[in-house]
Amino acid sequence: MTIQTAARKGIADSAKKCPRRENKVVFLETAVYNTFTRREREGNEGGCMGQTTGRRKRNKILPFIIFAAVILVLSLCMGLAFRYKPVKDRYDQQKYFHNESNADVALVINNEIAEGHGVLVDGAAYFTYEQVRQYLNDRFYWEESRGQMLYAKPDGVAVHDETNGILLKDDTVYLSMDLIRLYTPMASCEVYDSPARVVIDNANETYTVADVKKDQAVRYRGGVKSPILTDVEEGTPLRVLEEGDNWSQVRTEDGYIGYIQKKFLENRREESVSTPSRNDGYASLTKDYPINLTWHQVMSYGENDEISTRLLNAKGVNVLSPTWFHLQGQEGDIASIASTAYVAYAHEQGIQVWGMVDNFTETVDTGAVLSDPVSRQTLIDNLIHVATDYSLDGLNIDFEELKAEEGPAFIQFIRELSLRCHSNGLVLSVDNHVPYDYNSFYQPEEQAAFADYIILMGYDEHLNEETGLGSVASIEFVTSGIDRMLKMVPCEKLINAVPFYTRIWKEVPKTEAEIAAEGSGSSEGEYNPYKLNWQSVGMTKAEETLASLGVQPSWDETVKQYYAEYTEGDTQCKVWLEEERSIEEKLKVMQEKQVAGVASWKLGLEKAAIWEVISRYYSMQ
Repeated sequence: MTIQTAARKGIADSAKKCPRRENKVVFLETAVYNTFTRREREGNEGGCMGQTTGRRKRNKILPFIIFAAVILVLSLCMGLAFRYKPVKDRYDQQKYFHNESNADVALVINNEIAEGHGVLVDGAAYFTYEQVRQYLNDRFYWEESRGQMLYAKPDGVAVHDETNGILLKDDTVYLSMDLIRLYTPMASCEVYDSPARVVIDNANETYTVADVKKDQAVRYRGGVKSPILTDVEEGTPLRVLEEGDNWSQVRTEDGYIGYIQKKFLENRREESVSTPSRNDGYASLTKDYPINLTWHQVMSYGENDEISTRLLNAKGVNVLSPTWFHLQGQEGDIASIASTAYVAYAHEQGIQVWGMVDNFTETVDTGAVLSDPVSRQTLIDNLIHVATDYSLDGLNIDFEELKAEEGPAFIQFIRELSLRCHSNGLVLSVDNHVPYDYNSFYQPEEQAAFADYIILMGYDEHLNEETGLGSVASIEFVTSGIDRMLKMVPCEKLINAVPFYTRIWKEVPKTEAEIAAEGSGSSEGEYNPYKLNWQSVGMTKAEETLASLGVQPSWDETVKQYYAEYTEGDTQCKVWLEEERSIEEKLKVMQEKQVAGVASWKLGLEKAAIWEVISRYYSMQ
């Protein structure tokens, strides 16, 4: 009998004698047994007994590990299931379409939901004047003083009021959808309910279209947790606006723009949207030959007699634009120094005359004249009268320094004047500065829809102290100006004007008193210790000035002009010359861009050799 056996037997006998202490005896037996096994394990390290005990401990721990792993896996599965389970929440559709009530109607234009909303009146949709001009058709013109909406058609100006398409409500002007469609070309226009919306396509673009594989939801954002915008059935075609890795942005036929899982789209293909031009039918009197126009500044009636002398060397000129007409008074009157003899002489030389009209009279408020329907019509009547009375071939409009709020009235003036010009066989041209954001209200694109020629004044790059000294027309300035304009005006209607003058810039040192009064520093930039003066001179005068001082100019390849500098005492003088070579560099760009012609400011400032250069690029032969 082993020691373990004897111990177990003794414990068992004791348990029979004391049955009420059974649990304690069992506990004691276990404790003694564990004591012996621990001693054996300690005395037999590395033996079979030690290996058996290790397995028993592992067997006890393993269930806990398995249990914890199962809990972890279940938690992960539940988390993933929650994460990828699509929500069934739906987006507020009235809010989505910017409608504030059931009386509102939304506008979806191409792939955009327009800001704001229109109104429903007796089931008909009306949109605000601002919405229509921004998104649909900016040719509508609101004549506030008369409560009329004007639209310039090829055959005249249509007038609409509250009896035929206009709604005035809460100081807001609305146009009916029927009126809008009357003058606005559209590829498609559909009206939908719940919520009320009008969906319009009027672009000229090609889109990717795909079909839905099975019934799906289009969501507000990409992801199954984004709320649903609308449901689409299997086979529904969707316009694909943008492809993502897993989600694609789409537009439904009824105007919802949202997201659908990419894997549910099939049968991708290209489809085009084509919309007619709203400019169809408008007359144009553009010529089938290049234009070589020069402005003739006439300050008094007597100067008209100088035209024969001025034209002696002007080889290739086919259009003269004398500065004859000026706004005078607020009622649409004009001042005129036109000459019948001048026109007759020009015609004898085979030269057309496009009389120039300017707004340089400081006492006249141009915006007020153009915005008043009576004075605007009077001005147009007066211009047509003088043009026909003096047998002019056209008019040239040079309205400068307008304010942004005067832009719409100016454009309406050009529309209405063009219709009258064309009905009288008169060419209409409009002068414009290089287009930038700050003068975008001149709308060269809309001008070009009505006028025959848009003349880009490609000079005065550096004009005064605000612009600083520099070239009148560097090659980069000319090139970028033409490129900007060609984005809005077709090349067959664009004429670029070149300068026949040069500015001599003078940096005159300030006196000590002036410096002290101004301070030696400036919060807006580096302090200039000189005043900037300048003088505009003709080509010959500029060259004679340099020659008299023994100054030899050098060619600047960057600006494509000859440059010279010299001193007069303490004054530094700088000159960027305009002459044959610089003008030819500009003509090369114009020929490359295929513009319709060249204009020049002004007759009398040029060198005789200039005309030979211009005629090589722009000639009727």
